[in-house]
Amino acid sequence: MVNPQNGGDFYGEKCKIILQSLLIVSVTIFAVNFPTPTALKYINDYTKTISEDIVEKIYYIGKELEEKTTAELTVVIIDSLEGLSVEEYANQLFRRWGIGKKDKDNGVLLLVALKDRRMRIEVGYGLEGAIPDGKAGRIRDEYIIPYFKEGDYTKGVYNGYLALAKEIAKEYQVELNELADKEPVGQKRLALPESVQKILAIIFILTIFFFAFWAIIYIIATIVQNIRDLILYKIFHRAPRSRYRPIKGRKLKRQLGKMYIFAISAKELIDGSAFSVFDSGSSSDSDSSDSSFGGGDSGGGGASGSW
Repeated sequence: MVNPQNGGDFYGEKCKIILQSLLIVSVTIFAVNFPTPTALKYINDYTKTISEDIVEKIYYIGKELEEKTTAELTVVIIDSLEGLSVEEYANQLFRRWGIGKKDKDNGVLLLVALKDRRMRIEVGYGLEGAIPDGKAGRIRDEYIIPYFKEGDYTKGVYNGYLALAKEIAKEYQVELNELADKEPVGQKRLALPESVQKILAIIFILTIFFFAFWAIIYIIATIVQNIRDLILYKIFHRAPRSRYRPIKGRKLKRQLGKMYIFAISAKELIDGSAFSVFDSGSSSDSDSSDSSFGGGDSGGGGASGSW
């Protein structure tokens, strides 16, 4: 038992625990056997799960996407995360491979660990505007996870790849010939007219402002009332009879949490693609490629999931 009275021993023990924890994490990461990129670059299936025709289609979409935008979108399918979380594994693999161009950090990684039943979309700094966490989450929920739950990894990976490729192409304002007759197939949602979407977005924004305004007024009123009560008590020795009560930590957190939820909902609605209807996709040919990536870095953004 460490005696708190003995300052040196106490803090020395704390430092030792922290260093041991860091050492364990470092050893775990270095012990992981990360794979090297395959010759196909854009689709790296180390489990031989994806059908050959879909591998070919993904390869050509990725190749054209990089040629027209310099962005690198790659899929990695492995058996196990080898003890790491899916976020740690994806981040480390992204940086080791250097997905995306070094000066643009415009890479995206779709990682799937079959035995762990975990997946992640990891997005480079340069594409976080085009694929924010909310949009990555919607792609995961609409195009990937539903197929994975049915055991159809080929369709999940393919539709997820199409959806990500379309977002990147849209960001660079280019059209991909390989995507001309292809649309990602996801869970269908009711298509709302653009005017209705705008009205709903305005309602969300007004609601956010309402909650923000209410919170500010409440805080100001509480501060003023507490000052008044303090003056009455200290100067006039009168017990305060305020109908206002100080905002306690939990209550304030709840109010701020409500504001945050409304803000996220409004942001997703304005981002679009929350009400779109999707159809189907088709064909292509085959080739070989340089598997070297451009030295890009991960932004830490994206979305993880399990099935």
